[in-house]
Amino acid sequence: MGEARNATRFLAAFNDIEDHFRLKLKAGNHVPFERLLDDYDRRFRLTHQLRHRLSVFAALRNAIAHGRYNEDEDPIADPRDDIVEEIASIRTALVAPRSAYSALPKREVLLFEPASPISEVLRAIRTCDYSQFPIYQNQTYQGLLTTNCIARWLANQLTELELAESEPVEKVLAFAEQQDRAVHLPRDITVPDAIERLGRSGGDSLTVAALILTHSGNPDEKPLSVIVAADLPQLHSAIGQ
Repeated sequence: MGEARNATRFLAAFNDIEDHFRLKLKAGNHVPFERLLDDYDRRFRLTHQLRHRLSVFAALRNAIAHGRYNEDEDPIADPRDDIVEEIASIRTALVAPRSAYSALPKREVLLFEPASPISEVLRAIRTCDYSQFPIYQNQTYQGLLTTNCIARWLANQLTELELAESEPVEKVLAFAEQQDRAVHLPRDITVPDAIERLGRSGGDSLTVAALILTHSGNPDEKPLSVIVAADLPQLHSAIGQ
């Protein structure tokens, strides 16, 4: 009886994961799990370890579901307690994921104004090891200043044989390109959705440089957190990968 309950618990957790995949991908019941896994992986960028475990669990699900047994017989496949606990943990992480805001350590968001001298930004890069800085004017978002943008400005300065650290940020921001852009998102965006947005490409095949989280995702709200590609390992860890 205990073994059958383990099989039942495993199947319940697996079915919840499969239903979640269908819901997120808007896929019909005819789509097999391996196809769902491929599509979900492509969209949300699962790690190799998690993808492999889900593929293994799919094989185990098939063995349990296709085997015939009754209350007096052992199931053809008997999930161990630790396997049931593992898939239950993955189900929770995928179906009811944490918010990206709560999954990452709290750190100060460094803001600058268009009139701020670039020397202040350079000092922040040296002392805080940040590489993206939101620029606001009177609480209105003006753009994202990245180290790539600063490098392009610096290259231009050197061609003119001058380096003006008093140059205002707005002059440096003029060297921003399409890949130096951020998107504003609400603070309750989930970890998988944050991973997807960081890796999402637009029609120009460029990804965003940062996610700026505010209370409701409004660009004119105070930024609460800035999430960048360097945060991806911690985001993946938050969903058991």
